[in-house]
Amino acid sequence: MEFLPLIVSILLIDFLSILTPGQDFAIVTRNTCKYSQKAGTLTAGGIAMITFFHALLAMTGLSALVAHSPDLLAGIKTIGALYLIYLGGSFVKNAKNLEASALQTTKSPLEFSKWKCFKMGAIANVFNAEPIMAFVSIFAILLPPSTPLWVKLSICVLVTLNTFVWMAFVSKIFSITVVQKFAQLHFKKFEQVIGTILLFFGFKTILSTKK
Repeated sequence: MEFLPLIVSILLIDFLSILTPGQDFAIVTRNTCKYSQKAGTLTAGGIAMITFFHALLAMTGLSALVAHSPDLLAGIKTIGALYLIYLGGSFVKNAKNLEASALQTTKSPLEFSKWKCFKMGAIANVFNAEPIMAFVSIFAILLPPSTPLWVKLSICVLVTLNTFVWMAFVSKIFSITVVQKFAQLHFKKFEQVIGTILLFFGFKTILSTKK
């Protein structure tokens, strides 16, 4: 019970930080609306898996080295940005060849690759510098050097669950029949919007690394 207030504080700050819609949110909603809740949940699983490694690296201090190494951090950001630009560009391109009502009129759910959905979430997050910086800041401020190993590992697991539960919840919301049918009916525009959002995050990241 001694470390409970510390753990709760970190989880609360972490949860508030992931509430803001970003690239992960966009990819989960897109896969949910295009395919199914299962596809969105698998995407969330990929994102959460990388969150665990981000937290673990921050605990070991390796992320702090990355955060304080401008060239390395810029390289990670650039790779991540290029992947977002690739995804965004492919979404926009695919939307041009997509009938707006094609998904809505399909009787059976579209087939999807479980691995592809999981991988899409994982790659989008692995080169995302924001959680790296966030965990380094949160742990540096709140975690005393004397914190036991079991507490650190528990926090890594719990922030991972934080991310997964929130993203899975987002997938659940967008899989509600009314919401999903509306998104599928207007999926051509929806795909273009998601693609544009990812392009925005990608180019924004590249521009920020050049400052």
